[in-house]
Amino acid sequence: MPAPAINLNRACQIHRMMELGIRPHLIAYLMRLPEPTVMEWYEQVTGKRPNRGQLKNCAASYLKTRSDARRLTAFCTIYRETKGTGAPKSVEQLIAAIEHFNKIYMDKKIDGTLAWMATRELDSNVLQFKFCRSCRLHYLYYLQSPQLRKCPFCPTKNGLSC
Repeated sequence: MPAPAINLNRACQIHRMMELGIRPHLIAYLMRLPEPTVMEWYEQVTGKRPNRGQLKNCAASYLKTRSDARRLTAFCTIYRETKGTGAPKSVEQLIAAIEHFNKIYMDKKIDGTLAWMATRELDSNVLQFKFCRSCRLHYLYYLQSPQLRKCPFCPTKNGLSC
């Protein structure tokens, strides 16, 4: 089957998403392209086979430490500011937020697939921002995640924050 015809802007977006670590099946979904074609392109662009296997059920399940929670909160804040309120999510906004975050956190870049999951959950209100009365910062909140139940920015006292 021949590769679908795409314009240069979309080709650049696809290439950039692959470089940022977004899984090929998600790129195929976002760009409405056949998955086998995107898989083939992924191997050509990255020089490696795409990761296989099921994704975890939510972005919060990737978080292991409070530091991870702080980083995800920072990314979602950047995404929210890039996107604006009420605007529909676009591929350009996702790419811009990931690139902006990675410029700030050059030593610990965010995984593209995690970023996509977090933005999807933020847009659907699964992840929410809450305001901490102690440190007066907004943080990501998700009741089912031990790392996102409390403010990750506040110093802990006996393992509890806020």
